[in-house]
Amino acid sequence: GRGGGDPRRKADEEARLEKIKDKHLRIEENLNQKKTGVDVTPQKEAIRSKLAAAEERVRTMTEENKNKAQGFNERVTSAQRRKWEFDAASQDTAQKLAERLADAESRREAEETARLEKISKFNQRVEEAKVKRETQSPPRSPTIKAKASVESIRTDIDTAITNKQVLLEKKTAQLKEKNDKVMQVHERLNEELGEQTARIAAEVEARMVEAEARRNADEEARLE
Repeated sequence: GRGGGDPRRKADEEARLEKIKDKHLRIEENLNQKKTGVDVTPQKEAIRSKLAAAEERVRTMTEENKNKAQGFNERVTSAQRRKWEFDAASQDTAQKLAERLADAESRREAEETARLEKISKFNQRVEEAKVKRETQSPPRSPTIKAKASVESIRTDIDTAITNKQVLLEKKTAQLKEKNDKVMQVHERLNEELGEQTARIAAEVEARMVEAEARRNADEEARLE
């Protein structure tokens, strides 16, 4: 019966080997699956760190935006304060100029009055002298020399007064011109200040919009 048993034993042996081979394959498959499972961990870690980095970026950007907004507010406040100070100074200057103009005007009026009084007194003295001469001595025609002298004095006085008036008018015009220039500078500085404030506001607005867009892009990338 040994000869008959050989092929059966051989078949059994083969079946046993096949079983062992199957078992090994399954073990190997399990190992591979386990390996694949382990491989997921670094990916999870990477995703976690990416999320953390994104959150940190968002926090930093929010902080930066807050700081920027605060800086902008401070700059606007400072610009406003400078404008107020400048306005106050300009008002003061304008007021002083107006006072000086008024002073010049009143001085001119006083001088004009004094001039008229002088002429009036002079004319009075001439009349008195004339009357005196007529009552004291028989009437005689005044000499040509005396007439010329009186005329010359009158001309001198008129010339002096005219010169003074011209000078005063010139000074008044100069003061007015100066005042106009100050006002022009004031207006220009006001415009520049307005433009500067608007420019800063636009810049900050643009930066905030840009930051918002970046944050949205990061958020979308994170969600993907």
